[in-house]
Amino acid sequence: MALEQLDKTAENGRNLKPFGKNVLAFAARREKQNALAQKLLREFTEQYAGSELFASEYAKAWDNPLQAAPVR
Repeated sequence: MALEQLDKTAENGRNLKPFGKNVLAFAARREKQNALAQKLLREFTEQYAGSELFASEYAKAWDNPLQAAPVR
């Protein structure tokens, strides 16, 4: 239920859309929904190309932590 509500916020939210997508991405990773986590984290990586955090989490979602950038 909670993931469904987050998905609604991530898709249709106005002010909370980025926050909803962020929480949904990490919740999806926790729930082993890797395809959803990869999709959302890829979108964040493209949108915030200078952010090492999203690139690192995207690499982890692909089970490739060696390419993950260190978080400062």
